[in-house]
Amino acid sequence: MREKRFFTVVAVLALTAVVSLLGYMPARFETGRGVRIAEFPRAFSGWNSVDLPLEPEVYALLETDNLIMRNYTNPQGEVVNLYIIYSDNNRKVAHPPELCLQGAGASIEGKSEIRLTDQISATQLVLGNGDAKELGLYWYKAGKLYTGSYIRQQFDIAVKTLFRQPASIAMIRLLAPVKQSPEKTLQLLQSFAREIQPLLDRYAP
Repeated sequence: MREKRFFTVVAVLALTAVVSLLGYMPARFETGRGVRIAEFPRAFSGWNSVDLPLEPEVYALLETDNLIMRNYTNPQGEVVNLYIIYSDNNRKVAHPPELCLQGAGASIEGKSEIRLTDQISATQLVLGNGDAKELGLYWYKAGKLYTGSYIRQQFDIAVKTLFRQPASIAMIRLLAPVKQSPEKTLQLLQSFAREIQPLLDRYAP
């Protein structure tokens, strides 16, 4: 038992050390000269989208303009808000989305882990803003890794950076209003996530 606890402590300390070291590595504003996430399809599988404009201050705060925010609508009139931010090497773009959502006035009423596909594990959020309710899903993509854990993706980036390996990162967030029931809204988001997974492999490698 003591030996197991010892190795657990060592693993935690190693993780902390690597992530702390990553924090001292300089970040820079990116203009997306490589992968351009704006090329992510505006229409697919019956979904059509409109881009939502962002203020210049948002790009400055995020240290990149390599992102999209769009409302996708299906033939039934259901809407999913998709936000993707991508970087080839700036780990700071992959921030926990709760910060932005709360800053916009939403309250986090629930948070849990959820498995979306065989590859994608995500974090599910229940959001409140007055009488309105929304469901949110978000996850990170670091190369072939899909995870809802901020710590895990930061650790993955840290290790790749230390060994001078490609360290791209994307954060994907979905939002939809709860109209009929939370269950139906979750089904909608899960279906949308399955639709975009192969697109993410292509447009956010």
